Amino acid sequence: MRLRHLWLCLFVIVAACMPNQDFPTRVDPTATADVILVMATLPNTPTLAPEVATQIATSPTPTSLPSTSTPIPTPTPILLPTPDADALNRSVRLPILMYHYVEPWPADAGEIRHGLTVRPEDFAAQMQYLHERGYVTVSLYDLVYALALGQPLPERAVALTFDDGYRSLMDYAVPTLQAYGYTGTVFDTHVIDLTPSVEALWRDARKGHKSAIKAGQKAFTIEHWAGQITDDQFRRYQELHALAAGRVTRSQSTFDTMRDWIRNGQGLLAGARQGERWIGFVYMLMHQRGAFYASACNYPDTSSRLPVGHALLWEAILRCRERGIELLEMGLQTHAPPQAQGAQDKLVTISLFKRGFGGFAMPRYHAHLELAPSSGAGVA
Repeated sequence: MRLRHLWLCLFVIVAACMPNQDFPTRVDPTATADVILVMATLPNTPTLAPEVATQIATSPTPTSLPSTSTPIPTPTPILLPTPDADALNRSVRLPILMYHYVEPWPADAGEIRHGLTVRPEDFAAQMQYLHERGYVTVSLYDLVYALALGQPLPERAVALTFDDGYRSLMDYAVPTLQAYGYTGTVFDTHVIDLTPSVEALWRDARKGHKSAIKAGQKAFTIEHWAGQITDDQFRRYQELHALAAGRVTRSQSTFDTMRDWIRNGQGLLAGARQGERWIGFVYMLMHQRGAFYASACNYPDTSSRLPVGHALLWEAILRCRERGIELLEMGLQTHAPPQAQGAQDKLVTISLFKRGFGGFAMPRYHAHLELAPSSGAGVA
């Protein structure tokens, strides 16, 4: 696999089965621009899945995940690595096993449901097969660092992905993963339904988030821009974004595009200031009736003392609702224990922050189709 470039924190995985394999494969004809896969259907008798060639193709520059901004100290934003000079020519070979359901077959399961389901006893046998042959699991973050910086992977590395984040993952897959010291990557996202009343949305938020929102509303002046914004107003966000990250993480052309999205109604920017100093921003992408929480930044050292993110995100939620947005996607989630998902503590904290505003988890790619049904692709 070769690293071409990184775009925000979202990446496209192109997986192709290696030739001369002795088990059936099928191509998902409904794959959107988010993911294009050749999916391997593993037989019930454990058989090592083929090595797959994976390319990560994204936009020119990486960015941080949204800041958590809680009243207590929080982790710094996560940045994907800046590719070194050899990244474009670097390749890595890594087996990736992709799962949907890991659970007993339902009594009324049809052919498609059978094909998407691996029974718990078969999953356990597959993990035992890998363990007995010395395979160790790595995360997709490890893969990104291997491609971008040449960080070495274990000699017998394998990645496990669970595309939909079903509840049965905790019941059947996680115990087996823990037994072998294995980790996996889950692809599910958090969505807030904005169609209920503001009062209902407020009731759905956690008590701690409500207190933080109220405190932030008293401490800051919050403004938002959608439909129009001046170059000077947008430049404040751009400058604080670089200050929070410690470097410029996007090209000027990318920032110009984000500014133009605000002007044409496809973007919304909310900002918080104390006096004349801007201390935080939240950026939303909007498309038809859906929106995506795309970016956030805080003035250094404020997120550990003040609930900047809580107040800003609540303001953005209300402004999106005013503009007719019905579904707001908050981004990838970490639900499984860190030892079962290969997650860093900061990822768990960020996920908890997002879930505190209410809403529900759903498969990431299904969420994208829900947000943009007529285009067939997600707003992200």
